[in-house]
Amino acid sequence: MTQQIELVALMMITSKGVGGVSGAGFVILASTLAAIGTLPVEGLALLLGVERFMSMGRGLINMIGNAVATVVVAKSESEFDESGAIEQYRRHFADPAISAI
Repeated sequence: MTQQIELVALMMITSKGVGGVSGAGFVILASTLAAIGTLPVEGLALLLGVERFMSMGRGLINMIGNAVATVVVAKSESEFDESGAIEQYRRHFADPAISAI
């Protein structure tokens, strides 16, 4: 249990700033596991096949999180123009089904 807590703590420190760089998480994981030596680095070959999809998912979630945080902060500061946001949404996504919003 102690090794798991230490590994999680170390990975939290080494993974800062990785969310914006595609594929960097895998490099950080490989280098951290090589430095610790408790887990075999060869096991990363199993993750390599799905890393591209995981990286795309992380990037998408990061983008959505940034957008939601922007709206939350703007609303908390009373700077969010809801009618302007709806107008921009309709302008960029001119679909009759969406215009019924």
